[in-house]
Amino acid sequence: IPCPPFLLTLIIITDVPKWYGTTGPLSFDFPSEEDLKRTRMLMEDLKSLDIFQSHLEVEHRERVVRNMESLFKQWLTETCLAMNVPEYVTEKVGGRVVPFGSYALGVNAKGADIDLLCVGPGFVQRSDFFSSFVEKLKTHNAIQIIQGYRVTQEIASLVPNIFTFRIVLATIKHWAKSRNIYSNKMGFLGGVAWGILVARVCQLYPYATAAILVDKFFKIFSMWQWNFPILLKNPEEHNLKFPVLVTMLLPHQKHT
Repeated sequence: IPCPPFLLTLIIITDVPKWYGTTGPLSFDFPSEEDLKRTRMLMEDLKSLDIFQSHLEVEHRERVVRNMESLFKQWLTETCLAMNVPEYVTEKVGGRVVPFGSYALGVNAKGADIDLLCVGPGFVQRSDFFSSFVEKLKTHNAIQIIQGYRVTQEIASLVPNIFTFRIVLATIKHWAKSRNIYSNKMGFLGGVAWGILVARVCQLYPYATAAILVDKFFKIFSMWQWNFPILLKNPEEHNLKFPVLVTMLLPHQKHT
């Protein structure tokens, strides 16, 4: 993640615009001088670990995303021509590439992959996409990618302070990776799962600094009753026909 502009000057947000989460915050306390000092120390530690991207690296990734979108649009045009789509439709076919996951949340590590979602017109078949543009992808993954983009956007919109959230998540991700417990494939939590846990703590302490939230993170989840899910918002039913990812909620709640 890029080194944030508030590294040297910590800004306290004095107004939380709305109530985040399924319950009210546990504390509205503002940071003390000691809290601010601890957060400055945390930031210096993160810098010493070299986990922040330089401005050049950030710009390089932005160029990669732009180039990917350009290639995708070119492919859409070529596909339309091959399908004999009317010229006026081809000219307006558009096409968009949007990032999701850690990159979209602003907490991607140096050298990490960029998760991208390609959005095109409905008349372009999935078979065309998977055979000629991204042959290594499978149809089922398309649903997972769409869900991933939606979840990323939801997480970012459900935290009181996105900058503090990014610092806390970067810290927790580094802690998990250094202990080899950061991996979906190995049965541990992945990036989105860690992000949801951090976001919930941010909701409970909307005015807290990053260092305090890291401390609260371990205290809360060391006592959590894991038969209850972590919810950032109340579930909503949209009848999108996607696979159910959460099958157990609180007794008074329905799942989608």
